[in-house]
Amino acid sequence: MTTDFPQLLRLDGRGIVLLGAGQGIGEATARALSQAGARVLCVDKEGDLAQKVAREVGGEPCVADVTKRPDMERVFKQARSAFGSVRGIVDIVGMAKLAPLSAFTDADYEWQLDVGLRHAGYHAMGS
Repeated sequence: MTTDFPQLLRLDGRGIVLLGAGQGIGEATARALSQAGARVLCVDKEGDLAQKVAREVGGEPCVADVTKRPDMERVFKQARSAFGSVRGIVDIVGMAKLAPLSAFTDADYEWQLDVGLRHAGYHAMGS
């Protein structure tokens, strides 16, 4: 008997939260998830981008700043309302400020922590 691997990879009806869905890798990921059958909450800081991608993949748009706890609480509340439950989270958010360490201000350091690390801790709210 052969294994039907494409069928094993199906996400039919599963609610997935996609952080950073608005462009580039996030937009491509929204398409891939949708094609695999997932119901996608397309989260982006830019409302027009979230709307555009959600419309194109049949998903739900959500405008949020993933570095803000109240926004992330709202993301998961919206996902549970739209899908009943969250079956997965895909996090495409990431940016870097490139500068000599001596040029980094305290605000730069906090921004980098927010974007690169701290926001990931908010995922636990969706569990």
